[in-house]
Amino acid sequence: MKVFFDFGGTLMNGESDKLAHLMLMKQIEKRYGFSAENLLKGYEKSIEKNKFGEKWIRSLDILQDWFLSVVKNGPTNWFLEEFLRMHKKYVRLNDGAVELLKFLKDRKICVGLISDADTQYIEFQMKPIRKFFDSITTSEEAGYSKPNKIIFERALEKSEHDYEMFYIGDSVERDVIGAKAMGFKTILVFSNSDEADYCAKDLFECMEILKTAGDP
Repeated sequence: MKVFFDFGGTLMNGESDKLAHLMLMKQIEKRYGFSAENLLKGYEKSIEKNKFGEKWIRSLDILQDWFLSVVKNGPTNWFLEEFLRMHKKYVRLNDGAVELLKFLKDRKICVGLISDADTQYIEFQMKPIRKFFDSITTSEEAGYSKPNKIIFERALEKSEHDYEMFYIGDSVERDVIGAKAMGFKTILVFSNSDEADYCAKDLFECMEILKTAGDP
């Protein structure tokens, strides 16, 4: 058995990520006097430039361009530092993430990550759990976002294919559809859909599914 994960919204708590964005806007508000609420709307809209399955545009470049559209000739180094500081301070893992990863590694099951994210951001955010992963594949590295098959193919190039493969994610569109098309068994977490092979209310239930769904 091999198990691959999505990061944002699956291992990483989505609400904590939104909080980090809000607090970043408050730092800009504090320094420049703009409304944090209005800033957040523009910030979130800029992130949407990376569309499902299309060529990946480096997110940090998009966000720095957005910052410069708000603060003409603004200090992008300061913005990037604050971006990382707010994410380090507020972003947390979902309950059960560490327990599930430890369960897999204790059983010598290969673990991979396939994430729609910049490599720099993932390397930064994954530091507390990097030791559990055998491979990490990002959209920046692959050049395309999920569900495009290219990012899944890039991840599979890093591992042997003679095992049953599972993919755990929180999005039907990005995770389940793309992974199933590449031959993965899929586990949709935090919601339900007939598109997925399995559905789990949380990461602890994912562990129970994996205990019975395949042989290591």
